[in-house]
Parts: sequence; C-alpha cells; structure tokens
Amino acid sequence: MTKHLNFRDYQNQKKTLMLSCDCGWKGYATEAFNDYYEEVMDFECPKCDKMLLIVNLIADT
Repeated sequence: MTKHLNFRDYQNQKKTLMLSCDCGWKGYATEAFNDYYEEVMDFECPKCDKMLLIVNLIADT
C-alpha cells in the first residue's frame, strides 16, 4: 500500500524513513526513485517501480 505524508512530516522523518515493497526491496526513502511535481513528490521502488510514498508539497492550512 502506498504511504502518504505531508511535507512537514516527511522533512522530520526523511533521514530515517524506511520503505518496503511487495517485491522484497527494503530501504530508506532517500534510496528510492523520486519525482517532483508542483503539488506532490512521489517515491517508487528502485527494483519494480511500484509507488511506495506520496508526499504532499502543499502547505498545511
């Protein structure tokens, strides 16, 4: 299942945030492939390209 975080929580956890995938890959979010868009940043498994994390870049109101 894809994990969702707001940007503030991601910033607080990014050095220790672990992700895992159904294909068996496990690692830090910084080791996953990521793409930046205007409103979100997403992280994909480097082994199978499955979406693992979506970070909302829009400020909390």
